[in-house]
Amino acid sequence: MKQTIGVSTDMDINLQSFCADEYEVREYLQKPFNLDGFTYASNGHYAVRTKLNDAYSELPEDKRESLSKSLTEYFNDLEDKTYQALPKLPELTFSDCADCMGSGFMEKQECFECNGDGELILSSGHNDYEVECYSCSGHGEIKRRNTEVKCECCNGEKKIIDIHKNSIELSGCKISNVYLQKFKDLKNIMYSYKGKYQFAIKFDGGFGVIMGITN
Repeated sequence: MKQTIGVSTDMDINLQSFCADEYEVREYLQKPFNLDGFTYASNGHYAVRTKLNDAYSELPEDKRESLSKSLTEYFNDLEDKTYQALPKLPELTFSDCADCMGSGFMEKQECFECNGDGELILSSGHNDYEVECYSCSGHGEIKRRNTEVKCECCNGEKKIIDIHKNSIELSGCKISNVYLQKFKDLKNIMYSYKGKYQFAIKFDGGFGVIMGITN
Protein backbone atom coordinates (compact mmCIF):
# COMPACT_ATOMS: atom_id res chain seq x y z
CA MET A 1 0.00 0.00 0.00
CA LYS A 2 1.04 3.62 -0.38
CA GLN A 3 1.33 6.03 2.48
CA THR A 4 0.96 9.78 2.02
CA ILE A 5 3.68 11.55 3.93
CA GLY A 6 5.13 14.97 4.28
CA VAL A 7 4.65 18.25 6.04
CA SER A 8 3.31 20.09 3.01
CA THR A 9 3.50 17.66 0.13
CA ASP A 10 1.05 15.38 -1.64
CA MET A 11 3.77 12.95 -2.73
CA ASP A 12 3.21 9.26 -2.11
CA ILE A 13 5.95 6.95 -0.94
CA ASN A 14 5.71 3.21 -1.33
CA LEU A 15 7.10 2.09 2.02
CA GLN A 16 6.86 -1.55 1.01
CA SER A 17 9.58 -0.95 -1.62
CA PHE A 18 12.04 -0.26 1.20
CA CYS A 19 11.29 -3.53 2.99
CA ALA A 20 13.14 -6.82 2.80
CA ASP A 21 12.09 -9.48 0.30
CA GLU A 22 10.38 -12.77 1.05
CA TYR A 23 13.69 -14.57 1.56
CA GLU A 24 14.71 -12.42 4.54
CA VAL A 25 14.71 -14.59 7.68
CA ARG A 26 13.79 -11.60 9.85
CA GLU A 27 10.15 -11.63 8.84
CA TYR A 28 9.37 -8.37 10.66
CA LEU A 29 11.48 -6.56 8.02
CA GLN A 30 9.26 -7.81 5.20
CA LYS A 31 6.69 -5.07 5.82
CA PRO A 32 6.60 -1.56 7.37
CA PHE A 33 6.18 -1.38 11.13
CA ASN A 34 5.44 1.18 13.85
CA LEU A 35 7.82 1.85 16.73
CA ASP A 36 8.24 4.70 19.23
CA GLY A 37 5.75 6.97 17.47
CA PHE A 38 7.13 6.57 13.92
CA THR A 39 6.64 4.28 10.96
CA TYR A 40 9.72 2.49 9.62
CA ALA A 41 10.60 0.38 6.61
CA SER A 42 13.95 -1.38 6.28
CA ASN A 43 15.75 -4.26 4.64
CA GLY A 44 18.60 -4.28 7.16
CA HIS A 45 20.99 -2.27 4.95
CA TYR A 46 18.93 0.90 4.80
CA ALA A 47 15.88 2.29 6.57
CA VAL A 48 13.34 5.08 6.20
CA ARG A 49 11.35 6.78 8.94
CA THR A 50 8.12 8.75 8.42
CA LYS A 51 5.39 10.09 10.65
CA LEU A 52 3.27 7.45 12.35
CA ASN A 53 0.74 5.66 10.17
CA ASP A 54 -1.78 3.58 12.10
CA ALA A 55 -2.41 1.45 9.03
CA TYR A 56 0.73 -0.46 9.97
CA SER A 57 1.24 -2.74 12.97
CA GLU A 58 3.50 -2.23 15.95
CA LEU A 59 6.78 -4.13 15.91
CA PRO A 60 6.52 -7.52 17.69
CA GLU A 61 7.12 -7.21 21.42
CA ASP A 62 10.23 -9.41 21.46
CA LYS A 63 11.93 -7.17 18.87
CA ARG A 64 11.08 -3.75 20.28
CA GLU A 65 13.87 -3.21 22.79
CA SER A 66 16.79 -4.07 20.48
CA LEU A 67 15.32 -2.33 17.41
CA SER A 68 14.36 0.75 19.39
CA LYS A 69 17.92 1.15 20.62
CA SER A 70 19.43 0.68 17.14
CA LEU A 71 16.97 2.92 15.29
CA THR A 72 17.23 5.66 17.91
CA GLU A 73 21.01 5.63 17.45
CA TYR A 74 20.68 5.84 13.65
CA PHE A 75 17.97 8.52 13.50
CA ASN A 76 18.26 10.67 16.65
CA ASP A 77 20.49 13.44 15.23
CA LEU A 78 19.47 13.55 11.56
CA GLU A 79 17.62 16.85 11.81
CA ASP A 80 20.84 18.59 12.90
CA LYS A 81 22.96 17.42 9.96
CA THR A 82 24.13 19.63 7.09
CA TYR A 83 22.72 18.20 3.88
CA GLN A 84 23.64 18.57 0.23
CA ALA A 85 21.96 17.63 -3.02
CA LEU A 86 22.35 14.09 -4.27
CA PRO A 87 24.43 14.01 -7.49
CA LYS A 88 23.18 12.43 -10.69
CA LEU A 89 23.49 8.69 -10.28
CA PRO A 90 25.00 6.38 -12.93
CA GLU A 91 22.94 3.63 -14.52
CA LEU A 92 23.04 0.24 -12.80
CA THR A 93 25.05 -2.53 -14.43
CA PHE A 94 24.13 -6.22 -14.42
CA SER A 95 26.25 -9.39 -14.08
CA ASP A 96 25.59 -13.08 -14.71
CA CYS A 97 24.11 -14.71 -11.64
CA ALA A 98 26.88 -16.65 -9.90
CA ASP A 99 24.48 -19.12 -8.29
CA CYS A 100 23.02 -20.47 -11.54
CA MET A 101 25.90 -19.38 -13.82
CA GLY A 102 23.49 -17.28 -15.85
CA SER A 103 21.10 -20.16 -16.64
CA GLY A 104 18.19 -18.88 -14.56
CA PHE A 105 17.63 -22.31 -12.99
CA MET A 106 19.05 -23.70 -9.78
CA GLU A 107 17.73 -25.95 -7.04
CA LYS A 108 18.90 -26.14 -3.45
CA GLN A 109 19.03 -29.63 -1.96
CA GLU A 110 19.98 -30.99 1.42
CA CYS A 111 23.68 -31.78 1.53
CA PHE A 112 24.25 -35.49 0.97
CA GLU A 113 27.33 -35.61 3.21
CA CYS A 114 26.19 -33.84 6.40
CA ASN A 115 22.43 -34.40 5.94
CA GLY A 116 21.77 -30.69 6.23
CA ASP A 117 23.65 -30.14 9.51
CA GLY A 118 26.51 -28.18 7.97
CA GLU A 119 28.93 -29.99 10.26
CA LEU A 120 30.47 -33.45 10.54
CA ILE A 121 31.71 -35.31 13.61
CA LEU A 122 35.07 -36.95 13.06
CA SER A 123 36.69 -39.37 15.47
CA SER A 124 40.40 -39.96 15.93
CA GLY A 125 39.86 -42.93 18.21
CA HIS A 126 40.68 -40.71 21.18
CA ASN A 127 38.45 -37.67 20.66
CA ASP A 128 35.50 -36.56 18.57
CA TYR A 129 35.75 -33.33 16.56
CA GLU A 130 33.08 -31.17 14.96
CA VAL A 131 34.23 -29.81 11.63
CA GLU A 132 32.56 -27.76 8.92
CA CYS A 133 31.26 -29.84 6.06
CA TYR A 134 33.46 -29.28 3.01
CA SER A 135 30.81 -30.33 0.50
CA CYS A 136 28.37 -27.55 1.44
CA SER A 137 30.80 -25.12 3.13
CA GLY A 138 28.78 -25.38 6.33
CA HIS A 139 25.48 -24.26 4.78
CA GLY A 140 23.74 -27.63 4.94
CA GLU A 141 22.58 -27.21 1.35
CA ILE A 142 24.11 -27.77 -2.03
CA LYS A 143 23.07 -26.20 -5.30
CA ARG A 144 22.29 -28.25 -8.36
CA ARG A 145 21.25 -27.07 -11.78
CA ASN A 146 17.65 -27.83 -12.57
CA THR A 147 15.80 -26.91 -15.74
CA GLU A 148 12.45 -26.54 -13.95
CA VAL A 149 13.20 -24.70 -10.67
CA LYS A 150 13.89 -20.98 -10.96
CA CYS A 151 17.04 -19.73 -9.28
CA GLU A 152 16.17 -17.98 -6.00
CA CYS A 153 19.11 -15.60 -6.29
CA CYS A 154 18.13 -14.03 -9.63
CA ASN A 155 14.48 -15.18 -9.67
CA GLY A 156 15.12 -16.82 -13.03
CA GLU A 157 16.27 -13.55 -14.62
CA LYS A 158 19.82 -14.89 -15.22
CA LYS A 159 21.31 -11.52 -14.29
CA ILE A 160 21.85 -9.84 -10.93
CA ILE A 161 22.83 -6.39 -9.75
CA ASP A 162 26.10 -6.67 -7.85
CA ILE A 163 26.07 -4.36 -4.80
CA HIS A 164 29.84 -3.83 -4.80
CA LYS A 165 30.25 -3.38 -8.54
CA ASN A 166 27.48 -0.78 -8.47
CA SER A 167 29.04 1.46 -5.85
CA ILE A 168 29.96 5.14 -5.99
CA GLU A 169 31.91 7.42 -3.68
CA LEU A 170 30.26 10.20 -1.72
CA SER A 171 32.10 12.30 0.87
CA GLY A 172 35.07 9.93 0.71
CA CYS A 173 33.06 6.79 1.50
CA LYS A 174 31.69 4.14 -0.84
CA ILE A 175 27.95 3.63 -0.97
CA SER A 176 25.85 1.27 -3.05
CA ASN A 177 24.21 2.87 -6.05
CA VAL A 178 21.63 0.08 -5.80
CA TYR A 179 20.49 1.46 -2.45
CA LEU A 180 20.62 5.07 -3.62
CA GLN A 181 18.37 4.22 -6.56
CA LYS A 182 15.69 3.26 -4.03
CA PHE A 183 15.74 6.78 -2.59
CA LYS A 184 16.49 9.00 -5.58
CA ASP A 185 12.89 9.76 -6.58
CA LEU A 186 11.83 10.94 -3.12
CA LYS A 187 10.90 14.62 -3.20
CA ASN A 188 13.69 17.10 -2.32
CA ILE A 189 16.10 14.32 -1.41
CA MET A 190 19.44 15.35 0.13
CA TYR A 191 22.22 13.45 1.86
CA SER A 192 24.82 13.88 4.58
CA TYR A 193 27.71 11.63 5.60
CA LYS A 194 27.25 10.69 9.26
CA GLY A 195 30.56 8.93 9.69
CA LYS A 196 31.10 5.28 10.65
CA TYR A 197 30.10 4.25 7.10
CA GLN A 198 26.59 5.67 7.50
CA PHE A 199 24.75 8.14 5.27
CA ALA A 200 21.79 10.23 6.38
CA ILE A 201 19.02 10.89 3.87
CA LYS A 202 16.51 13.74 4.14
CA PHE A 203 13.37 14.10 2.02
CA ASP A 204 9.99 15.76 2.32
CA GLY A 205 8.20 14.04 5.16
CA GLY A 206 10.93 11.78 6.48
CA PHE A 207 14.49 10.65 6.92
CA GLY A 208 16.55 7.65 5.90
CA VAL A 209 19.81 5.94 6.75
CA ILE A 210 21.93 3.95 4.31
CA MET A 211 24.91 1.84 5.36
CA GLY A 212 28.07 2.48 3.36
CA ILE A 213 30.42 -0.16 1.96
CA THR A 214 33.34 -0.98 4.21
CA ASN A 215 35.50 -2.88 1.70
